[in-house]
Amino acid sequence: MCINVTCGLIEAEGKVLVARRAGNREHSGLWEFPGGKLSPGETESECLRREIREELGAEIRIERRLRPSLHWRSDRSLCLIPFVCSLVRGRPSPLEHDRILWAGGRELLRLSWCPADLPVLRQYLRERDPRLLEGLPDCGE
Repeated sequence: MCINVTCGLIEAEGKVLVARRAGNREHSGLWEFPGGKLSPGETESECLRREIREELGAEIRIERRLRPSLHWRSDRSLCLIPFVCSLVRGRPSPLEHDRILWAGGRELLRLSWCPADLPVLRQYLRERDPRLLEGLPDCGE
């Protein structure tokens, strides 16, 4: 079974917003790009806008879609659908995460990432600063 999940790479002032998973969830303590599961009848962009409102209390504008990434787990697979976004309203707050952070460059590489988000991070850095890819572990793309 494949679960479609959207995520937002929300950019501002040369940085991107990342969120750390709360202690009561799978992969707690690891960093991810915020987003969530697609609901029946919902478009990918509707899903991401809803999830960002629920998780961060903010409104976004979707700039462009990146290439989806498949991630296999023992019991299911995830299709992570990333979008580069910008804030249009609100100040993000960690409503469902234990912490959020605006990070850029090498700072992104120092974080401990959820396995499903590593290919998305790799794709993003390939566009933004390919030199940084040398510091990122291979994630089986």
